[in-house]
Order: sequence, then C-alpha cells, then structure tokens
Amino acid sequence: MRNNPNIKVAEFLKNGEWVIPPAFSNFFGSNELLVVENHGYRIICTDSATSRGNPGPAGFGFIGRDMEGEVIGAATGRLGIATNFLAEVMAVLSAGEWAISKKIFNVCFKTDLSAAITDFKTGKLPWLAITRWKNICTKLQWSFTHSFREVNFSADSLARRGASMNKG
Repeated sequence: MRNNPNIKVAEFLKNGEWVIPPAFSNFFGSNELLVVENHGYRIICTDSATSRGNPGPAGFGFIGRDMEGEVIGAATGRLGIATNFLAEVMAVLSAGEWAISKKIFNVCFKTDLSAAITDFKTGKLPWLAITRWKNICTKLQWSFTHSFREVNFSADSLARRGASMNKG
C-alpha cells in the first residue's frame, strides 16, 4: 500500500482537516495524523535514508504541500556517507531554506525521526547545522510533528532516491 500511486493526498483531507481513510485505519489511530489548526501553515514532509548501513551512503528528500494537499515543491539530495540522524537534519534544513526561497514563511515540518524533532525544538543540533537553523528561524514561523513512514511515503521515496544517486 505504501507505494500505491492511486493513493492521493486528497484522501487524507476533508474540509481542511487531516483524516484517516479506511484503508489506513489498521496502521495508526486517529490522533496520529496532523491536523493543521492554523490554515496559514504549509506542510513540508521530510525524510532521510541510508543504504548499506548506518552510517552509510545517505540522502534526503522533502515534499512541500499547500493547504489543499497539492504539491508545491519537492527535492532530493545526496550527502555521501552520513548517519540517518544527520541526513534527517539536512532534510529539514534544506526544506526550510527552500521554503524561504519560495517566500513561504509559515511551515509545519513532518518527519518520522523523533530525535530530530526534539533536537530542532531544543536547538541541540550538530555544529554544522546550528548557523543554518538560526538563519531559518529568523525568517520562518515553524512547528514540527511526527509522522509515520507509511504516511510520509513520498518523502521516503525521494530520500531513498537521494541515497542512491551517483557522486558528483
């Protein structure tokens, strides 16, 4: 079901609220999908992937959606050898910088790595991310929410693609 191209984001949206379609009811409870209470926020789903171990060849991906669930942008990238955690951090940083470049200043990041959410909220990030995150914070109103990989399948697919990209 995770890679089913017939599943549309619109199936998860009803009247601007996130809902669980019957096909997904066995995977998670009703409180596990994001409900965007401030409809001025755009959702950016991020994910990371490493192939052949952790650490290993790593990539990231993100997909931005508007309030109706339509895709407004997506990207993937290769990081070289990195951990899943560092790749997730880079995914959020890249997504935040992308949002700023598109003049999107209210963002809700969705990620499946709880440790990354905690570290972004507390500011306890790897040294190479601190300056970039501080710059993002001066321009964005942001929030985080946890999502399961099964819900975040588009970003997961982009991240796996990034991890498998050739060098260069």
